[in-house]
Amino acid sequence: MLACVQQHQGGVFKHDSKHFVDCPVKTSLARVREAWRQLEAGPQPLPLPQLTAFVEEHFGEPGSDLEVVEPVGWSDEGPAFLEGVLPEGVRSFGVEVYRLWRLLHRRVCARVAQSPELHTLLPLPHPFVIPGDRFREVYYWDSYWIMRGLVASGLRETATDMLRNLMSMVERHGHVPNGSRSYYLNRSQPPLLSAMVATCAGCVDAGSAGSGGAGAGGGVDGAGGVDGAGGVDGAGSVDGAESVDAALLAEALPHLVATWEYWQRGNKAVRVVGACGATGDAHAATLYRYHAEWDGPRPESYREDASLAEGLPEAAQREMWRHVASAAESGWDFSSRWFAEEPSTSAEGSTTGSGLRTIRTCCVVPADLAALLVLTARHIGECAREVGDEGTAVRFEGEASRLRTSIDALMWCEEDGCWHDLLLTPRTQPAAGTSGGTTDGTAGGTSGGTSTCGGTAGGGAAAASCSVGGEAAVAATVAAAEAGAAAAAAGAGAAKAASCGDGGVASTAAAVGTGAEAGAGAAEWSVSQIRRTYASNWVPLWCGCARAGSVRAATAVDGLERSGLVWEAGVRTSLYPTGEQWDSPNGWAPLQHMLVEGLRSSGLAQGDALAARIARAWVATNAAAFSATGHMHEKYDTGHVGGAGSGGEYAPQVGFGWSNGVLLDFLRMYPDQR
Repeated sequence: MLACVQQHQGGVFKHDSKHFVDCPVKTSLARVREAWRQLEAGPQPLPLPQLTAFVEEHFGEPGSDLEVVEPVGWSDEGPAFLEGVLPEGVRSFGVEVYRLWRLLHRRVCARVAQSPELHTLLPLPHPFVIPGDRFREVYYWDSYWIMRGLVASGLRETATDMLRNLMSMVERHGHVPNGSRSYYLNRSQPPLLSAMVATCAGCVDAGSAGSGGAGAGGGVDGAGGVDGAGGVDGAGSVDGAESVDAALLAEALPHLVATWEYWQRGNKAVRVVGACGATGDAHAATLYRYHAEWDGPRPESYREDASLAEGLPEAAQREMWRHVASAAESGWDFSSRWFAEEPSTSAEGSTTGSGLRTIRTCCVVPADLAALLVLTARHIGECAREVGDEGTAVRFEGEASRLRTSIDALMWCEEDGCWHDLLLTPRTQPAAGTSGGTTDGTAGGTSGGTSTCGGTAGGGAAAASCSVGGEAAVAATVAAAEAGAAAAAAGAGAAKAASCGDGGVASTAAAVGTGAEAGAGAAEWSVSQIRRTYASNWVPLWCGCARAGSVRAATAVDGLERSGLVWEAGVRTSLYPTGEQWDSPNGWAPLQHMLVEGLRSSGLAQGDALAARIARAWVATNAAAFSATGHMHEKYDTGHVGGAGSGGEYAPQVGFGWSNGVLLDFLRMYPDQR
């Protein structure tokens, strides 16, 4: 059924594959199954009018299982800091953006929890802010910048409700999924849960304004602390904050440990050996990659994925689909960052135009992912120390130090002034008789496709039945739900040990896998730097991978300034105009925010100046686009002020959660926009 509806040549929902899998069942599964069997018994292929009538009879509209609710403590006047924003036009714009929170605030209807089998939407205990447009549900990494904007707006309770929703998914599923749909359970997104805890617990100061960089008081707005190894980050710190919600830290700690454990399991942690950039000596480490537990077309992009892999052998199709789903896990879907094809900086884009067909996400060890896990480990250590769990504090301080050392050794590039992603190439196989993974680092599998990084693409959950009449895909909603559950099942058992179960989240004193232990018995990889230019190359600065005021911090600030990424209307995602949405000329709110805060925490006047330049450019382009279109956009064209972004596999979206959050936080940081 899923394949039939998504790929029917007449196009039931030809404008957006996500539409159908977000439709709740409005009759019953039994009636849907019987009606579908009757359709199958008739003429094939199914006539479009009959298929459309079937969908309309049995499925409701996307979003009809959500309710619009008002945030707690809502006021139309907006936060007090906006009164100090200049000029008046920018202040008024800020108030309009603030008021969008009310339009984007949702609650899952009670019937979802009562009949979860009729919905792909996951039940959540608290209200939340959605990104907007086709994105009707919670998204993991979007939520961080939404929370930052909510806290800046004086809506901390709404932000904390969102945090508790994410923690509830850790309890049930062992990780925070990509989004709050069953078809997203096979993957996560960039690990920002600890930064959300820091934000909601009061570890990131949302009350002060002005530049307030590390050179002016220790951290971002004086609240970003210095960790035990000397790194200063822009993401907030439990240590040193004046007023911290200790009860929230205690509540969050086991969920943070479970999140860390998720990244140590299965196919995400890899053992690597590479040359240390400083000495040339061999350096062995455990690092991390995006690796979705999925090797079929994504239900929410079924038609696009099936078309992409058309004509390939089945094994190669499944390998490609795993790389595609893993790119979605990264949040950068899609970008030349994941392509084997060498991108071009010319206006014509890629050299051969094959781009996405050369995707190899699972062969890339991302620098920003490693840095975010440094941040996660440091936050866990600080959180544990704050609540008196000394053993966990010591353990995770060690994890942060270990991982930071490996990032420095393998990813830092002095010449470019940044941290580069790494490419995996096969080095060794597990010894005979061990239970290690295949050369793809997977735990075995069924597909047997040849990996672009030299190994075999592992199995995992197969896609839900795609044929007309496939019993596993009796309804689109059921198909997506069952597919998501199957994809998550591979890691569910291990997840229980670190997270849920009848007793809730396990004690942090339980056995916690360390990065140093990950990958034992599995393949070992050689790694080399991928010398390409992406905004993500400077995310480690935000995560505390360079000491404030150090030579390395200065080199990183200078590297970004001369990278070619800083343009009139913000920072470009890459130098490469491929037509993919996570490439040039698009700029994205989360990248602007991480880079601005990273620069502010550098402890350098040059960093403060560049941060202010980027933030003001971003505010100006947001304001101009809002004036022209009446919308906040998902992404923007950095080539000219007021330009909306383009590219990607769906139409450009408006709303928009993380853009709103970043805009408001930038106005808080830099109220004088004259």
